Amino acid sequence: MKYAIFVMVLCVACAPQSVQQDSDLAFAGIERSTLPTLERQEFNRLAALENVPLYWKHADFQPSSFVVIGTSSSADAAPYIQDGEFTERFDAFYARLVNRRRMEAVQRELDSGWLIAITTDMRDAPSTDRQIVRIIAEAGNIIEDLCATQLGTRAIGVEPHDMPSRELLRRTHGYRCEGPKTRDDPYCHALITYDRPKSDAYPRDSAQDAAFCESLRTSANGNMLMDPFSVVRRVGKELLAVPYTDVYGDRMRAVAKRLHSARALLDASESAFAHYLDAAAKGFETNDWDDADEAWISMNSENSKWYLRIAPDEVYFDPCNSKAGFHLSFARINTSLLEWKNKLTPLRSKMEETLATHIGAPYRAREVSFALPDFIDVILNAGDSRDAFGATVGQSLPNWGPVAERGAGRTVVMTNLYNNADSRAVDKQKAKLLLDAESLAHLSDEPITQYLDILLHEATHNFGPHSDYQLDGKPPRLVFGGKTASILEELKAQVGALWFTAWLNKEGMIDDDTARAALTHSIMWCFGQLSRGLFDADGNPSVYPSIAAIQVGYFLNSGALVFTPDGGDDQIGRFSIRYPALNQSVNDLMHTVGQIKATGDTAAAKALIEEHTGEPGRAHIRLDQITERVLRFPKESFSYAIVL
Repeated sequence: MKYAIFVMVLCVACAPQSVQQDSDLAFAGIERSTLPTLERQEFNRLAALENVPLYWKHADFQPSSFVVIGTSSSADAAPYIQDGEFTERFDAFYARLVNRRRMEAVQRELDSGWLIAITTDMRDAPSTDRQIVRIIAEAGNIIEDLCATQLGTRAIGVEPHDMPSRELLRRTHGYRCEGPKTRDDPYCHALITYDRPKSDAYPRDSAQDAAFCESLRTSANGNMLMDPFSVVRRVGKELLAVPYTDVYGDRMRAVAKRLHSARALLDASESAFAHYLDAAAKGFETNDWDDADEAWISMNSENSKWYLRIAPDEVYFDPCNSKAGFHLSFARINTSLLEWKNKLTPLRSKMEETLATHIGAPYRAREVSFALPDFIDVILNAGDSRDAFGATVGQSLPNWGPVAERGAGRTVVMTNLYNNADSRAVDKQKAKLLLDAESLAHLSDEPITQYLDILLHEATHNFGPHSDYQLDGKPPRLVFGGKTASILEELKAQVGALWFTAWLNKEGMIDDDTARAALTHSIMWCFGQLSRGLFDADGNPSVYPSIAAIQVGYFLNSGALVFTPDGGDDQIGRFSIRYPALNQSVNDLMHTVGQIKATGDTAAAKALIEEHTGEPGRAHIRLDQITERVLRFPKESFSYAIVL
């Protein structure tokens, strides 16, 4: 017979003092007041994980509330508590515990991303093509650096051995977590010091909040201060707009040098691409982007095999939604869906006239000459185009300038980002949790049903009251404020995608099954956006989740969407899409949004957004249930691999 002998040891200080002291020294000097506040049970859990027998016994956070586990005397607590006061060693130990909790949160953030590498194999491509791709990738590295500078995160220093935090910084361009499950976690941060870098677009001593942005917008020189291609600097008591080239000139010229190098490799067969590279280089040298925009819209799927957009463009990253973020999107043309571009191009004027009639006065149809979307296979996204989770699948640019004013922008749809087998399988599982059997039956794997709403969304940016539509001489960002203007423009585009889907169906260009499949895909897109959270970590509205909430709430109000609480075999409830009612509801919402944008009705805009993103609206759309179901699955986190 064997006997097990159990020995109980009362541990006064389980880890050698020298080891503990060395661990704490790494966190010496960090002010406890700058760190998130640990709850009592959390402190005790983390202290045990660090093998330190200091125990927080009472609720109050004071020295008398702490004891040393085991047989001990007051001398055993001396490294942490002396003369009834916390020591510097205690503060360092507290910072060590917070850091452990921080690392747990960072790991959860990274684990919530499903890593997918978008791979481009250039080994069999002509030598010239390989050189072009290499040079554009070099430009992309500089764009990454410019983007980090704009965000205020370029100077962030992460410990070399802290690989998870370094990956967080790389993946998000910043210091904070962006995953839906970790975004609101106060511990989820790339830095143990919990520094909060500010945007480089505005003075570092400014609040950079909604009130500050409003003060800029309404100031006497607000139009200049909100110019998208400048930063705001304080000179004495004045705030002045300083062009990008005056602030980032060295790196902008380095980008221009790469563009000139790529241009030198092209022959006459790529004259359109060559023209764009010349003009884009000029933009990076002069901060004048009009010529680059003109050259860019002249390049298309018929005169070049390449797609490139390299410029400061979108404003979503900016605290005031005003300054343009540097980005690069580089791709090859996908010719498999060109037939849809050819079908819709002759209908552009008719689509603008039909939408203008539906919106009504004071908006009037204008001449539009933009190109219908090109379909592209992405090689590289960099800077503001590279997201921590997911990726932009459609884009219509430019947002400002003569090209935008005459409705002549260029639109693209990215076709190789979500079409892998794993992503499609997960999408079907999500749909089964959210849609009833009848609605689920309308989902389709046909490519056009996956891309029609993206194609029409981007096209609709060029129809109706657009980003440069003037109201009493002011663009929407000055009338509504940057964030509200962004929400309205994206809402117009997404509702327009649904509205034009029904229009194409009436015109006989798509059949009922295709129309319903496309509408179902759009509703699932809304659910996916809602799962990302309606607000960012600073409490500011997130654009795409906000427009998803408005649509789902509006459709529920009209009966176009119906939630059955006990639907499905698992009794968790499902949404049912009532397609005839959905078409009518889209019709009504399109008119409402068009009128708000056309008249500059700020009160109506705020009311519409608040109704569906405020607390009652969130409960009405069952935001928590949607989020829980979607987040059972990880979210794609894209990287880009180029094999030369």
